[in-house]
Amino acid sequence: MTTQIRIRWIGDPNAGPLHATVDGQIAGTPTRQTSGQWTTTPDTLKRYPGPYGIGPHALSTWRAKLAGIIRARIEATAYRPRPRGRGMESPATAKARADVEIALIRTMRDTLARVSEAAAFTWQQTERRPDGSATITFRRPKTDADTTAYLAPITVAALDAIRRGAADTAPLFGLSDGQIKRRIQAAAKAAGLEGVSNHGCRIGTAQDLARSKGIEMPAIMQAGGWRSETTVARYTARESAARGAVARFYEQEAEQ
Repeated sequence: MTTQIRIRWIGDPNAGPLHATVDGQIAGTPTRQTSGQWTTTPDTLKRYPGPYGIGPHALSTWRAKLAGIIRARIEATAYRPRPRGRGMESPATAKARADVEIALIRTMRDTLARVSEAAAFTWQQTERRPDGSATITFRRPKTDADTTAYLAPITVAALDAIRRGAADTAPLFGLSDGQIKRRIQAAAKAAGLEGVSNHGCRIGTAQDLARSKGIEMPAIMQAGGWRSETTVARYTARESAARGAVARFYEQEAEQ
């Protein structure tokens, strides 16, 4: 399966980073569009060399966070059977494993949860909403404070797929801290990604939020339970620069 990826330049395409969004399904190779976009597949995106910040080295550094495009790449490969013992997973085993990985990654992205926090999630901490979304209330040990996070309908659907009659007091995922780390790393490796951090869900969502107009630093800090603005600024420096004073100046110039 291939995924159409539209890449919008941020700043100078010969020098700056890229922002990518997943949009439908397509097979093909990079084609420069007059709108300043590229359309490509995940494999081509990973392999493409040059100065655009999307080669293997970039993927092994700041790009290898679980931002939207990386999450989509993991989900596109999650259901493929993987080596198991001396053989390969059966299709049923691969599906059960993939269901957990997708629910885990989506939940950790929505909540900006640390690994230890996700390991402690239980079903009774969630509360459904009429629109198919949900909230989950949990304690962030680093700040010793309770927080309530939003779960998108697509995340709730992924969680429903793995509950299988579990009691309210049961853990969402039934995985230890170490098992969650290994699951994330295995899913990233299967997708051909290197250097994905165990904090990738937190950092990736923070970067996605920083790219969104109207979402400012205090809201990102609250979403991730960060006390230090410096920490968030470091994670989102590239995204913030693309929304900064100079970027807005040139946007206004273009509108005139």
